[in-house]
Amino acid sequence: YGDETQDFCPQNAAVQAPCPIVALSTTAAAKKTLVKVLVTSSFQASVKVVGKVNLGKGKKVKLNGGTQIVTPGVIAKFTLLFPQKLKAKLKQLSRKQFLWLRLTASAPNSVGPPTVRKLKVKLKGQAKP
Repeated sequence: YGDETQDFCPQNAAVQAPCPIVALSTTAAAKKTLVKVLVTSSFQASVKVVGKVNLGKGKKVKLNGGTQIVTPGVIAKFTLLFPQKLKAKLKQLSRKQFLWLRLTASAPNSVGPPTVRKLKVKLKGQAKP
């Protein structure tokens, strides 16, 4: 509107209502050497997906799914490849044992803190009996 007292979202000239808050919806599925994460967003947003696995004895590995622009109504697919240390650890674990992969999908908002969705994915051991 040209007057800050009338503009409910001064960070975005295209919006004349209060600044929208991005809502994310996520789901994940683990494979043998990777995890696929599907993300949808209520508004167009730059979404980043990362993960972390505790291997035990203070050792951790990080996974990076990268950043994508997610458009409303479109499912964005992120792929996080397992690093060699994680693959080796899973091969040591029996099929009854598992590790937890903690995933975080985040998107900035026009104002306030970013929207963050967290997921836990069970990674099953792969040792041969």
